[in-house]
Amino acid sequence: MRATNDAQANERSTFIRHPADAWRRHAVSARAGDRAGQPRAHRAGSKGTSRANRQGESTGAAEAQSTKEVEAMKKGQLTNADRGIEAVRALPDSIRVAGYDFQIVKWTTHEASACSRWGEFSQIEQVIRIQENIPSPFKAVDTFLHEVSHAIFWAYGIHDDDKEERIVSTMGTALMTVHRDNPWLAPWLTKALK
Repeated sequence: MRATNDAQANERSTFIRHPADAWRRHAVSARAGDRAGQPRAHRAGSKGTSRANRQGESTGAAEAQSTKEVEAMKKGQLTNADRGIEAVRALPDSIRVAGYDFQIVKWTTHEASACSRWGEFSQIEQVIRIQENIPSPFKAVDTFLHEVSHAIFWAYGIHDDDKEERIVSTMGTALMTVHRDNPWLAPWLTKALK
């Protein structure tokens, strides 16, 4: 989609693509805190959080979750947060996407908080970063697959203006090869999502 006015143009940043490509434009929201040249990232709290949660106010669901975790701790069971940490720590040191080996770096809470992100993909550094102290195994899987999807878009040269059928076809092939080239991935997903 092409920018049609100054407001839309201000919401666009430029990122380096595959070495065979020149510069490429990605539609990103300035409200999410993107700046030109920053790696694509999965931001903490950018989607699906209410204003109350972002401002630190308690909700009934959050209280119920913490009560369940306290009960689990009393019984000696792992909490959701413990399972999230365990899922991230179980990730190997790299993942292969379309013949490229991307290093998987586990961020400390301090490093991730400094960037306000759960995860990040950098095509320049060939790195996927994910916060080690993530609140649940579901968020760990969501964030990791989000960053792998950025790697797929980069490695397969998917562009913003591509037609839906090309994107879906490319993603199907890419996901199949990611699973074939990384036999640890399916067991990791299964264990994390139990």
